[in-house]
Amino acid sequence: MDGKALGVTIRELGRHAAAVLDEVERSGRHVVISRHGRAVAFIGPIPDDYVPTDFTPLHVAPQYQGMAPLGELPELEEEELILLREVAATAPEWWMPPTSEDDTHVKRPLYWLEELALVTSRPGGGWKATDLGLRVAGEG
Repeated sequence: MDGKALGVTIRELGRHAAAVLDEVERSGRHVVISRHGRAVAFIGPIPDDYVPTDFTPLHVAPQYQGMAPLGELPELEEEELILLREVAATAPEWWMPPTSEDDTHVKRPLYWLEELALVTSRPGGGWKATDLGLRVAGEG
């Protein structure tokens, strides 16, 4: 370990959270998270003497999940907003993406929208806009 921290923006963290955690675990380096060009937090490896009771687990009741005020959401890119509106237009039915050999151009934004609690997916396939997603689609 060289001791230097890595830096990511909040948007990068949102899109690549698993990769950032993998890097922390693999390298043991800290990651500094910035918002609007200002460092606001960091993620680091768990200390060797960690005891699970050191931290209080965060629990959000299901009825409050995905209810963040619109102002707290990151700005959606145009393709993400178009896709969200397409999913929202099928409410209350499940939306299915068009099938193609390479559907990453659709799935990647859908996974980001799901991370933001704007859409939800089901194991058998299909996507549905959440209440928050319907609000964003209507106001975006």
